[in-house]
Amino acid sequence: MYMMFKHLHYLVVSLSAIVLTIQFIAHYFDLAIKDKKWLKIVPHILYTLILLTALGLLGTLKLNPLEHNWVMHKILGFVCYVALGALAYKYARNNGMRILGYIGAIAWLLITGNIAITKTPFFYVIL
Repeated sequence: MYMMFKHLHYLVVSLSAIVLTIQFIAHYFDLAIKDKKWLKIVPHILYTLILLTALGLLGTLKLNPLEHNWVMHKILGFVCYVALGALAYKYARNNGMRILGYIGAIAWLLITGNIAITKTPFFYVIL
């Protein structure tokens, strides 16, 4: 059961990064695809699946975010990823903000992945 949740989680996170990149490119170059309905709905589905697979992993491993700091840091990293991703494709007023939002979202995705691999909270790493 653990391996199923783990690989499904990896797949959905990867798809989320791909969709974010497609949205960024579409908005940056003002392509017609940016107004497609599926491109507005799919991120919400992927974010929900990320949360569900993460809950499945937490349940399978019997981890409590309040007992394990690195799990809470992963949750906060996910929130930062979603917020900066929304800045990149929804709330940016110009391409400069869009670029910063996209780079920030990808950076938080990588930081969250590093936390998952090392099981070390991010703020312990930078201090």
